[in-house]
Amino acid sequence: MQNLTKKAKASIALAIILWVAAFADMLFIFVMSSQDREQSRETSNSVVIFVAKTVDPQFSNYSPQKKAEIVGKYAHSVRKAAHFLLYAAMGFLSTTALWVYPNGKSLLKKSAKSLALCTLYAITDELHQATVPGRGPQVSDVFLDSAGALCGILLSIAIYKLVSQKSASL
Repeated sequence: MQNLTKKAKASIALAIILWVAAFADMLFIFVMSSQDREQSRETSNSVVIFVAKTVDPQFSNYSPQKKAEIVGKYAHSVRKAAHFLLYAAMGFLSTTALWVYPNGKSLLKKSAKSLALCTLYAITDELHQATVPGRGPQVSDVFLDSAGALCGILLSIAIYKLVSQKSASL
């Protein structure tokens, strides 16, 4: 590592930081997938309640039936949005980590590796859920997770292109 330039060392350090963040995202996904059906439902419901209180200060004054109706209406969407966003973060972080690491491979190859990693993780996550009481694997979640990862990857590519254009014009 002593023969590396300062720029190469900085790129490697940034790649390590990004990989640590990507693995933290993966760990968070694993922990959330380890929740049984009731714990998962409570987590989703608490997110809906938090958002409802933030958006509508009168939410706390609603009847228990009205609150339950609102929570019931949005809890499923919250779970699916969480799938999408957590995998978008994983796609973004892993792709960015791969493209900042100075190894000469093409952006397309790095992006494909990232998508493969995220999709494989989504598959193993769903298999993991098969072992959790009240939970089960859903192929549709693998597709949703992969779509989220792809969006994160595309965002990373867009930023890469912008940074490359800026660097070229300097």
